[in-house]
Amino acid sequence: MGVTENIDDPALAPKIASPAYGFAVTYNRATNSSDSALHAHLTKEVFIPIRGAWEIYWLEGNIEHSTVLEPGDIVNVLTDVYRGFRCTTETPDALLIAIVGGPDPGHVA
Repeated sequence: MGVTENIDDPALAPKIASPAYGFAVTYNRATNSSDSALHAHLTKEVFIPIRGAWEIYWLEGNIEHSTVLEPGDIVNVLTDVYRGFRCTTETPDALLIAIVGGPDPGHVA
């Protein structure tokens, strides 16, 4: 399953047919510095850098916190916590894996 609010777009259709349930695996590749908008899921999200350094940031109330992950590091962001990520390296084809787990990994706020 994919995390998207546009399920009618065929390019965003799940790549694994049912009965896959309860998680989504997303590869985020950056060729230059890039980031995501702050967002929240009804599920937990696990970030694992494969190549390059990535900053994971999140909100606690109105205060933003962050940590920089190197390849092989793992961080889990809890349910309903606004989070985002950005590439902080010049590594060619920096790659971050995000795993979203739970009963509705496709919903994002």
